[in-house]
Amino acid sequence: MDYKLFQEHRETKYGIHLVEETSLDTLVYSIVHLNDTGKVIVAIAMNPRGNKPISEEENRINNANSQNVTKLEPTRRTALYRFSDLFGYKSFKELIQVDIFSKRTIQSKQLDYEIRNAVDRTELDRLIGFNNYETIKAEVEKADYVLLDWGAGIPWEKFSDYRDELYQLFENNFEKCFWFGATSDGSPKHPNFHGEKRLKKIEKSELKRIFYKE
Repeated sequence: MDYKLFQEHRETKYGIHLVEETSLDTLVYSIVHLNDTGKVIVAIAMNPRGNKPISEEENRINNANSQNVTKLEPTRRTALYRFSDLFGYKSFKELIQVDIFSKRTIQSKQLDYEIRNAVDRTELDRLIGFNNYETIKAEVEKADYVLLDWGAGIPWEKFSDYRDELYQLFENNFEKCFWFGATSDGSPKHPNFHGEKRLKKIEKSELKRIFYKE
């Protein structure tokens, strides 16, 4: 990650995990530091949630109170635990999360609303974010493992160019790609999906169905 591109990022302690993340609205990423050496997992999520990442002061106050320690949220925690189950926690240096869309929302339905009501490509590009594809591409190409886990609901027909770029990127790095299985429409299951979630390598036919519905 080229930190010179970013004007605002912070390090925050979530329980035992040191996390570096940006709070920009135009580009998002987070890095969960695990060990000094090891392999890198890159998780591809939908979009960042909440107003902003927790502030350093909020985190300091929470961690000072053993009854109110701020823990890593379930999405990244589930990804980390499932990979650790397969390969061992000590196998990994860091978990990096990047997002399909950089637009930060409180709830997923807010992003759905903005996508449906976007009147032109400029508005759609704003939801994707500045240089967001380039960031995803750089991290995927460097990763040892890639987790597709953004969930359902993306109307890919509105983002045909972006869809084609992402599909080609994941196809080119197919051997690295894992997921928790498919939703009813073929999308990757979110880590918080209710029901069976088994981390496994994705098949090429499954990868294609994510982006191109038959």
